[in-house]
Order: sequence, then structure tokens, then C-alpha cells
Amino acid sequence: MDTRAALLRRIELAPPDARAHGDNHAWVLRDLERLYGAAVAEEVRGLVPPMEAGSFNYPMAQMLRLLDVAALTAGRHSGEAYEQVLERLAALNIRGFLEGALGRALWMRVPREMHAALEWSVVSTRSSVSHGRRRYEKRGPREAVVFYREELLGPAWMRGIFLGGLQLLMPEPPRIDVENVSDEGLTFTLRFTG
Repeated sequence: MDTRAALLRRIELAPPDARAHGDNHAWVLRDLERLYGAAVAEEVRGLVPPMEAGSFNYPMAQMLRLLDVAALTAGRHSGEAYEQVLERLAALNIRGFLEGALGRALWMRVPREMHAALEWSVVSTRSSVSHGRRRYEKRGPREAVVFYREELLGPAWMRGIFLGGLQLLMPEPPRIDVENVSDEGLTFTLRFTG
């Protein structure tokens, strides 16, 4: 699904103006500590440059480097696969956001139904990143796809975001499969069924 080679290639391809919300740096380190312990988070913190929190001042290439170091370090300590670490970090990352004041306020109006949640999440992505194109398509009452193009975060991170978010928001979250992944992981499809 996603590999270190693909993530490293996305770092190379990241446009200089591609940005993420600056809080992502602190959130990834926080979530590393929650999932893998303080020692792992401190090791990663010592291997990446510090980042000041703030709106859209975090270069995507720098965020991807943080994710790479986090996945390598946590994987070495836990024995988990690289993509599994990315997925777990993303799931906890979105849960932390949705459980916070801003996340709760944003999601108050979204029905706890798969299609409404997917449609809204694709639109709302612009509140956290400045790159990529996403398109939601309803395929049936319990089936949908989201098409990603130029998505620097890649399939493991995006699947993790949906896993964490939908598990929190829905009593019976759908199954999420990753399909049609390009070599560098910039283009892929998430299929939601169930």
C-alpha cells in the first residue's frame, strides 16, 4: 500500500509552497508518545528540526520527513510495519483533532452517516493542507470512493485518517480499501464499503 521508498519520493516531489497546519508537528510527536512511549517520541524529536505551531507554515516536505523518521523509529521499537505506523499515527492524529474544541465544532453539523461524513471530510481537507486534489463519489447506499491526485501524505496516512475519524463518528464504520496506488503514492483511491 505505502512504502518508505514512495514516501521519500513524495518528499522529493513536494512543491516548496505545499504546506500543512503547523500543529501537525506537535500532534505527531504527541501521538508517537501515546502509541509507542516517551522514549520513542524523544528519539524522534531529537532527529527532526523543531517547528513552531501555527497556521499553514509547515512545509509538507518537512512534515513528510517527520513522518518518515517517526515510522522508522516506532517500527524499529515495536516491530510494526512502516505503513502500519503511519496509519496508526494518522488515526490517532484525527481523533485528537475531532475530540478538540475546533473539531467538535466543525463536526457538529455533519450527520453520523457515511456519505455525509466522507463528502464533508474531502471538502474540509483544505483546512489542514494546501496541496492535492480529492474527489468523492457515491457508488451506492453503503459504497463510495475518494480519488486522490497529488496527495503528498500518501495512502497509509489518508486511510488512517479515515479509520480514526469514522470509528469515532459512526457506530458501524465502513471497510476502507486502498486501490490503484501509483509508484510514489501520490495517486490512489480509497474505497469505502459496508
